[in-house]
Amino acid sequence: MRRSITTVGLVLGFAALALLVNGCKQDQPKRKYIEPIEGTALEINLETNEVAMEFVHPETGTAVVRKGIVNNTTQVQVNGVTARIEDIHKGDTVKVTGYQEGPRENRKFMVTSISARRSSNEWLDTEGAATVPASRPAAGIESLGTRQKPTSVK
Repeated sequence: MRRSITTVGLVLGFAALALLVNGCKQDQPKRKYIEPIEGTALEINLETNEVAMEFVHPETGTAVVRKGIVNNTTQVQVNGVTARIEDIHKGDTVKVTGYQEGPRENRKFMVTSISARRSSNEWLDTEGAATVPASRPAAGIESLGTRQKPTSVK
């Protein structure tokens, strides 16, 4: 009988400890991710990191404008290629994902990814590296165009 009382005491002690530890944890804010929204880019403000898009609400069928905030962790793609937020243009067809943050009266939509589709990849600067002039030669190395003929000493 004594052995079962000790076992029960240990079990109850561990349960109380677990409840105490769990009660002391700080609650982590839970992010409610929004399903991808597809629509048209309306505005990209690089100074304020704010973006806006228009989409058709699936339940009401009405046009809705959604504003959001991008940051340095927002993933941006154009035609499946990693891009910068500057590469998204007004009028692009975009698919946006994100989550709501903050209290209801000041809630903001934080954009986690933006994907734009275009009919071509003309926006890519594929020749940029080839057309950039070469840098100055390092000290002590002469460029072929500036080599001077040695003068002879008599």
